[in-house]
Amino acid sequence: MSIGIGQPKHAERVCVGKAPNLICLSDATTGTHERYGLRQGTLGQLAAPRVLAAAGRAMARGNFQTQVTGDPKMLAGAFVIDTQSIVHHVFYSAHAGDHPAVADLVSAAGSLR
Repeated sequence: MSIGIGQPKHAERVCVGKAPNLICLSDATTGTHERYGLRQGTLGQLAAPRVLAAAGRAMARGNFQTQVTGDPKMLAGAFVIDTQSIVHHVFYSAHAGDHPAVADLVSAAGSLR
């Protein structure tokens, strides 16, 4: 499941194009993100040299940010949560462009019963 900040049309655009097997939801506010401990980034987390370097690497691979929806200052996170709402794995982005290792998420999800 993916939860983004914005309107349902924004979630649909991401899921249909990039993750058709996910359930994609949206929250017009930052409330859901804040309940999971996600926060707005500081200037250093949004525009420091390491952030610009990560942006450069992404662009070199052909990944470009298009339309911004929701709160552009909100840092991302990833959580593996079971069907009883127990959180088994947490990843909080240290800065904009910081993403979890997919293998870590797959491993955590694979350990659920």
